Amino acid sequence: MKRDYAERRRQAYDRGWDEYPDLIREPTFLDFICIYIGEGYKRSRNTVSVANSDPRVIRLADHWIRYFAVNKVTYQFQFHPDQDPAYLRRFWSEGLGVDPILITYQRKSNSGRLSGRTWRSKHGVLTVRAHDTALRHRLQAWIDRTQDGWIDSLYLRGVAQPGRAPRLGRGGFGGSNPPTPT
Repeated sequence: MKRDYAERRRQAYDRGWDEYPDLIREPTFLDFICIYIGEGYKRSRNTVSVANSDPRVIRLADHWIRYFAVNKVTYQFQFHPDQDPAYLRRFWSEGLGVDPILITYQRKSNSGRLSGRTWRSKHGVLTVRAHDTALRHRLQAWIDRTQDGWIDSLYLRGVAQPGRAPRLGRGGFGGSNPPTPT
């Protein structure tokens, strides 16, 4: 059974690797990958998730996650005691074009100890999430190819010294295939 799941993850990664050249031609796809590199949840091999307070970042992440996800996309925001969760739910629902009932929320646990602080975000932090193992592995291939492109660009511009940094290759680990996640 474990071997079967590992093979499915490898196939999803390979699919992501192969489809990348076509996908980067799509407007905002590469922006989404860069957002995910900086803001995405990477600790689970089964979840694709971006959390941010900027509505533009969330709209872009939501667009691409919904576009690719096979499984249900969920939404959750955190709020402070001085924020109105009903307003926040309406704000995010209207901005993303999703039914408000799909957006859950929870009060930030530490916000009571931060009284008097001015919050930069009026809209809380929203998380867009899909529990989708195949998408997470495709996404990892897209991330690896994007980051490899950064290194290639540095070599071409003469910024990186040949021989100083190892070529990462497919999967970022120097081999032709990524390591099998455990």
